[in-house]
Amino acid sequence: MSDFMRTIVQEALRPSSAKRQDPLQSGSFMPKTGSSQVEVVPDIHRPNYQKDKRDQRLNAAAATISSNSTALPLTREFIEQSMSPLLRMSLVQGRTREECDTEFTVPSGQGAGAGMIGEHCEGLSFWHYPELQSELFSELGIRRTSAKSAGIVAAERYKPGYLFLLDEALGASKLEYEINWNKERGSAFQAIVLGESSAELAEVLQQISDQCEKNGKENIRNYISLEPSPFLLKHLGIPQGNSIALWEGVSRYRSVALLDRALKQGMSTSVKYNIEAEYLLLTGGREELSAAIAVLQKVLQPYV
Repeated sequence: MSDFMRTIVQEALRPSSAKRQDPLQSGSFMPKTGSSQVEVVPDIHRPNYQKDKRDQRLNAAAATISSNSTALPLTREFIEQSMSPLLRMSLVQGRTREECDTEFTVPSGQGAGAGMIGEHCEGLSFWHYPELQSELFSELGIRRTSAKSAGIVAAERYKPGYLFLLDEALGASKLEYEINWNKERGSAFQAIVLGESSAELAEVLQQISDQCEKNGKENIRNYISLEPSPFLLKHLGIPQGNSIALWEGVSRYRSVALLDRALKQGMSTSVKYNIEAEYLLLTGGREELSAAIAVLQKVLQPYV
Protein backbone atom coordinates (compact mmCIF):
# COMPACT_ATOMS: atom_id res chain seq x y z
CA MET A 1 0.00 0.00 0.00
CA SER A 2 1.39 3.42 -0.90
CA ASP A 3 2.19 6.01 1.70
CA PHE A 4 -0.72 8.18 0.54
CA MET A 5 -3.33 5.43 0.90
CA ARG A 6 -1.83 4.34 4.25
CA THR A 7 -2.26 7.88 5.60
CA ILE A 8 -5.90 8.01 4.48
CA VAL A 9 -6.68 4.67 6.18
CA GLN A 10 -4.99 5.73 9.43
CA GLU A 11 -6.98 8.97 9.49
CA ALA A 12 -10.23 7.07 9.03
CA LEU A 13 -9.43 4.61 11.86
CA ARG A 14 -8.10 7.21 14.30
CA PRO A 15 -10.48 8.02 17.23
CA SER A 16 -12.66 11.07 16.79
CA SER A 17 -11.14 12.72 19.83
CA ALA A 18 -7.77 12.84 18.18
CA LYS A 19 -6.97 15.83 16.04
CA ARG A 20 -6.98 14.95 12.40
CA GLN A 21 -4.32 16.26 10.17
CA ASP A 22 -5.02 17.27 6.61
CA PRO A 23 -2.89 15.05 4.41
CA LEU A 24 -2.69 17.81 1.84
CA GLN A 25 -1.16 20.13 4.43
CA SER A 26 1.14 17.48 5.88
CA GLY A 27 2.74 16.86 2.50
CA SER A 28 2.72 13.09 3.09
CA PHE A 29 1.28 12.51 -0.34
CA MET A 30 4.27 14.09 -2.08
CA PRO A 31 6.62 11.66 -3.74
CA LYS A 32 9.86 11.09 -1.88
CA THR A 33 13.12 12.06 -3.44
CA GLY A 34 16.67 11.84 -2.35
CA SER A 35 16.44 15.29 -0.72
CA SER A 36 14.21 16.00 2.26
CA GLN A 37 13.30 19.49 0.95
CA VAL A 38 11.51 20.47 -2.24
CA GLU A 39 13.11 23.28 -4.17
CA VAL A 40 10.73 26.08 -5.22
CA VAL A 41 11.53 28.01 -8.41
CA PRO A 42 10.59 31.62 -7.84
CA ASP A 43 8.75 33.95 -10.36
CA ILE A 44 7.46 31.30 -12.74
CA HIS A 45 5.57 33.08 -15.62
CA ARG A 46 2.94 31.10 -17.53
CA PRO A 47 2.06 33.05 -20.72
CA ASN A 48 -1.61 33.34 -21.85
CA TYR A 49 -1.35 33.49 -25.63
CA GLN A 50 -5.11 33.88 -26.26
CA LYS A 51 -5.36 36.87 -23.95
CA ASP A 52 -2.27 38.47 -25.50
CA LYS A 53 -3.67 38.08 -29.02
CA ARG A 54 -7.06 39.49 -27.98
CA ASP A 55 -5.42 42.52 -26.38
CA GLN A 56 -3.40 43.13 -29.52
CA ARG A 57 -6.51 43.08 -31.74
CA LEU A 58 -8.43 45.40 -29.42
CA ASN A 59 -5.56 47.84 -29.22
CA ALA A 60 -5.19 47.87 -33.01
CA ALA A 61 -8.95 48.46 -33.51
CA ALA A 62 -8.99 51.24 -30.93
CA ALA A 63 -6.03 52.94 -32.60
CA THR A 64 -7.72 52.76 -36.02
CA ILE A 65 -11.00 54.23 -34.76
CA SER A 66 -9.16 56.96 -32.90
CA SER A 67 -7.07 57.97 -35.93
CA ASN A 68 -10.03 57.91 -38.39
CA SER A 69 -12.79 59.24 -36.16
CA THR A 70 -12.89 62.57 -37.97
CA ALA A 71 -12.55 61.05 -41.45
CA LEU A 72 -15.51 58.63 -41.36
CA PRO A 73 -18.81 60.54 -41.76
CA LEU A 74 -21.98 58.58 -41.00
CA THR A 75 -23.11 58.25 -44.61
CA ARG A 76 -25.36 55.65 -46.25
CA GLU A 77 -22.36 54.14 -48.04
CA PHE A 78 -20.41 53.81 -44.78
CA ILE A 79 -23.34 52.16 -43.00
CA GLU A 80 -23.98 49.70 -45.84
CA GLN A 81 -20.31 48.74 -46.01
CA SER A 82 -20.17 48.28 -42.25
CA MET A 83 -23.17 45.95 -42.09
CA SER A 84 -22.79 42.27 -42.74
CA PRO A 85 -24.12 40.94 -46.09
CA LEU A 86 -26.76 38.85 -44.31
CA LEU A 87 -28.12 41.87 -42.44
CA ARG A 88 -28.17 43.98 -45.58
CA MET A 89 -30.11 41.26 -47.40
CA SER A 90 -32.68 40.96 -44.61
CA LEU A 91 -33.31 44.71 -44.66
CA VAL A 92 -34.08 44.93 -48.39
CA GLN A 93 -36.33 41.90 -48.73
CA GLY A 94 -39.88 42.80 -49.74
CA ARG A 95 -41.50 46.16 -50.43
CA THR A 96 -43.73 48.31 -48.30
CA ARG A 97 -47.20 49.36 -49.37
CA GLU A 98 -45.95 52.85 -50.24
CA GLU A 99 -43.18 51.42 -52.43
CA CYS A 100 -45.63 48.98 -53.94
CA ASP A 101 -47.90 51.75 -55.21
CA THR A 102 -45.01 53.46 -56.98
CA GLU A 103 -44.71 53.06 -60.73
CA PHE A 104 -41.27 52.14 -62.03
CA THR A 105 -40.56 54.02 -65.23
CA VAL A 106 -37.68 53.96 -67.68
CA PRO A 107 -35.03 56.54 -66.70
CA SER A 108 -34.76 59.65 -68.84
CA GLY A 109 -32.44 59.30 -71.76
CA GLN A 110 -33.45 55.68 -72.39
CA GLY A 111 -36.85 56.38 -73.92
CA ALA A 112 -35.67 55.50 -77.41
CA GLY A 113 -34.53 52.03 -76.38
CA ALA A 114 -36.31 48.87 -75.36
CA GLY A 115 -37.30 48.53 -71.74
CA MET A 116 -40.00 48.53 -69.09
CA ILE A 117 -42.59 51.29 -69.08
CA GLY A 118 -44.20 50.39 -65.76
CA GLU A 119 -44.75 47.70 -63.15
CA HIS A 120 -47.50 47.42 -60.54
CA CYS A 121 -48.12 45.53 -57.30
CA GLU A 122 -50.68 43.24 -58.90
CA GLY A 123 -47.87 41.74 -60.95
CA LEU A 124 -48.75 43.51 -64.20
CA SER A 125 -45.77 44.78 -66.18
CA PHE A 126 -45.49 46.77 -69.43
CA TRP A 127 -42.65 46.42 -71.91
CA HIS A 128 -41.90 48.45 -75.03
CA TYR A 129 -39.64 47.27 -77.88
CA PRO A 130 -39.37 50.02 -80.55
CA GLU A 131 -37.94 48.81 -83.87
CA LEU A 132 -37.11 45.43 -82.43
CA GLN A 133 -34.55 43.30 -84.27
CA SER A 134 -36.41 40.82 -86.46
CA GLU A 135 -34.62 37.77 -85.04
CA LEU A 136 -35.89 38.64 -81.54
CA PHE A 137 -39.63 38.62 -82.30
CA SER A 138 -39.76 34.86 -81.89
CA GLU A 139 -38.41 35.20 -78.35
CA LEU A 140 -41.60 37.08 -77.47
CA GLY A 141 -43.81 34.37 -78.94
CA ILE A 142 -44.38 36.29 -82.19
CA ARG A 143 -43.96 34.08 -85.26
CA ARG A 144 -45.15 36.07 -88.26
CA THR A 145 -45.46 39.83 -88.42
CA SER A 146 -44.52 42.78 -90.57
CA ALA A 147 -44.57 45.16 -87.61
CA LYS A 148 -41.44 46.96 -86.55
CA SER A 149 -42.29 47.51 -82.88
CA ALA A 150 -43.81 45.38 -80.16
CA GLY A 151 -45.24 45.81 -76.71
CA ILE A 152 -45.98 43.31 -73.97
CA VAL A 153 -48.52 43.47 -71.16
CA ALA A 154 -47.85 40.53 -68.85
CA ALA A 155 -49.02 39.22 -65.48
CA GLU A 156 -48.35 36.05 -63.55
CA ARG A 157 -52.08 35.72 -62.74
CA TYR A 158 -55.03 36.55 -64.95
CA LYS A 159 -57.68 39.06 -63.92
CA PRO A 160 -60.62 39.88 -66.21
CA GLY A 161 -60.13 43.59 -65.57
CA TYR A 162 -57.03 43.44 -67.75
CA LEU A 163 -59.25 42.73 -70.76
CA PHE A 164 -61.35 45.84 -70.10
CA LEU A 165 -58.20 47.98 -69.90
CA LEU A 166 -56.85 46.58 -73.15
CA ASP A 167 -60.20 46.92 -74.93
CA GLU A 168 -60.54 50.58 -73.96
CA ALA A 169 -57.00 51.49 -74.99
CA LEU A 170 -56.77 49.45 -78.19
CA GLY A 171 -60.29 49.94 -79.47
CA ALA A 172 -59.57 53.18 -81.35
CA SER A 173 -56.04 52.33 -82.46
CA LYS A 174 -54.76 50.52 -85.52
CA LEU A 175 -52.42 48.34 -83.55
CA GLU A 176 -52.51 44.57 -83.78
CA TYR A 177 -52.82 42.55 -80.61
CA GLU A 178 -52.95 38.97 -79.47
CA ILE A 179 -53.95 37.52 -76.09
CA ASN A 180 -52.18 34.46 -74.72
CA TRP A 181 -54.06 33.06 -71.79
CA ASN A 182 -55.95 29.92 -70.83
CA LYS A 183 -58.48 30.20 -67.99
CA GLU A 184 -58.88 26.45 -67.54
CA ARG A 185 -55.14 25.89 -67.18
CA GLY A 186 -54.65 28.89 -64.92
CA SER A 187 -51.78 30.11 -67.08
CA ALA A 188 -50.14 33.51 -66.91
CA PHE A 189 -51.64 36.40 -68.84
CA GLN A 190 -49.85 37.97 -71.78
CA ALA A 191 -51.02 40.53 -74.34
CA ILE A 192 -48.81 41.18 -77.37
CA VAL A 193 -49.30 44.53 -79.12
CA LEU A 194 -47.74 45.18 -82.53
CA GLY A 195 -47.49 48.25 -84.72
CA GLU A 196 -45.46 50.28 -87.18
CA SER A 197 -45.44 53.41 -85.05
CA SER A 198 -43.40 52.95 -81.90
CA ALA A 199 -44.72 56.29 -80.56
CA GLU A 200 -48.35 55.19 -80.85
CA LEU A 201 -47.55 51.84 -79.26
CA ALA A 202 -45.76 53.50 -76.34
CA GLU A 203 -48.69 55.88 -75.82
CA VAL A 204 -51.19 53.02 -75.65
CA LEU A 205 -49.03 51.03 -73.22
CA GLN A 206 -48.58 54.08 -71.01
CA GLN A 207 -52.35 54.69 -71.03
CA ILE A 208 -53.02 51.15 -69.84
CA SER A 209 -50.29 51.42 -67.22
CA ASP A 210 -51.67 54.69 -65.84
CA GLN A 211 -55.23 53.35 -65.64
CA CYS A 212 -54.02 50.15 -63.97
CA GLU A 213 -52.14 52.16 -61.36
CA LYS A 214 -55.24 54.27 -60.67
CA ASN A 215 -57.49 51.22 -60.33
CA GLY A 216 -54.99 49.47 -58.09
CA LYS A 217 -55.63 52.04 -55.33
CA GLU A 218 -59.29 51.00 -55.06
CA ASN A 219 -60.40 48.10 -52.88
CA ILE A 220 -63.12 47.03 -55.34
CA ARG A 221 -62.75 47.83 -59.04
CA ASN A 222 -65.85 48.06 -61.24
CA TYR A 223 -65.89 47.63 -65.02
CA ILE A 224 -69.07 48.07 -67.06
CA SER A 225 -69.64 47.61 -70.78
CA LEU A 226 -73.26 47.90 -71.89
CA GLU A 227 -72.21 47.41 -75.52
CA PRO A 228 -69.15 45.14 -75.29
CA SER A 229 -66.81 44.70 -78.23
CA PRO A 230 -66.25 41.37 -79.97
CA PHE A 231 -62.85 41.35 -78.21
CA LEU A 232 -64.47 41.29 -74.74
CA LEU A 233 -67.19 38.82 -75.71
CA LYS A 234 -64.64 36.44 -77.19
CA HIS A 235 -62.16 36.39 -74.33
CA LEU A 236 -64.78 36.42 -71.58
CA GLY A 237 -66.79 33.68 -73.30
CA ILE A 238 -70.06 35.65 -73.35
CA PRO A 239 -72.69 35.32 -76.12
CA GLN A 240 -73.45 38.30 -78.32
CA GLY A 241 -76.27 40.61 -77.30
CA ASN A 242 -75.26 40.70 -73.64
CA SER A 243 -74.02 43.57 -71.52
CA ILE A 244 -71.26 42.99 -68.97
CA ALA A 245 -70.54 44.22 -65.45
CA LEU A 246 -67.52 43.17 -63.44
CA TRP A 247 -66.58 43.72 -59.79
CA GLU A 248 -63.00 42.80 -59.10
CA GLY A 249 -61.58 42.49 -55.60
CA VAL A 250 -64.45 40.64 -53.91
CA SER A 251 -64.09 37.11 -52.58
CA ARG A 252 -66.39 34.22 -53.40
CA TYR A 253 -68.06 34.45 -49.98
CA ARG A 254 -68.56 38.20 -50.29
CA SER A 255 -70.06 37.76 -53.75
CA VAL A 256 -72.62 35.26 -52.46
CA ALA A 257 -73.61 37.64 -49.65
CA LEU A 258 -73.91 40.60 -52.04
CA LEU A 259 -76.05 38.67 -54.53
CA ASP A 260 -78.31 37.43 -51.74
CA ARG A 261 -78.98 40.99 -50.59
CA ALA A 262 -79.40 42.29 -54.15
CA LEU A 263 -81.91 39.57 -55.07
CA LYS A 264 -83.89 40.29 -51.89
CA GLN A 265 -83.98 43.95 -52.91
CA GLY A 266 -85.51 43.21 -56.30
CA MET A 267 -82.63 42.44 -58.67
CA SER A 268 -83.91 40.53 -61.70
CA THR A 269 -83.36 36.79 -61.59
CA SER A 270 -82.83 36.78 -65.37
CA VAL A 271 -79.42 38.38 -64.90
CA LYS A 272 -76.74 35.71 -65.03
CA TYR A 273 -73.80 35.74 -62.68
CA ASN A 274 -70.41 34.09 -62.51
CA ILE A 275 -68.71 33.90 -59.08
CA GLU A 276 -64.97 33.36 -58.99
CA ALA A 277 -62.35 33.50 -56.24
CA GLU A 278 -61.56 37.21 -56.72
CA TYR A 279 -64.37 38.70 -58.81
CA LEU A 280 -68.08 38.75 -59.62
CA LEU A 281 -69.28 38.92 -63.24
CA LEU A 282 -72.85 39.76 -64.29
CA THR A 283 -74.27 39.48 -67.80
CA GLY A 284 -77.68 40.12 -69.29
CA GLY A 285 -79.78 42.43 -71.43
CA ARG A 286 -78.93 46.12 -71.40
CA GLU A 287 -81.96 47.30 -69.39
CA GLU A 288 -81.98 44.36 -66.99
CA LEU A 289 -78.29 44.62 -66.30
CA SER A 290 -78.46 48.40 -65.80
CA ALA A 291 -81.12 47.91 -63.12
CA ALA A 292 -79.11 45.11 -61.51
CA ILE A 293 -76.00 47.32 -61.44
CA ALA A 294 -77.91 50.05 -59.57
CA VAL A 295 -79.08 47.58 -56.91
CA LEU A 296 -75.69 45.93 -56.51
CA GLN A 297 -73.87 49.26 -56.28
CA LYS A 298 -76.18 50.23 -53.41
CA VAL A 299 -75.45 46.95 -51.61
CA LEU A 300 -71.72 47.40 -52.19
CA GLN A 301 -71.60 50.94 -50.82
CA PRO A 302 -70.38 50.00 -47.30
CA TYR A 303 -67.40 48.11 -48.77
CA VAL A 304 -65.99 50.69 -51.21
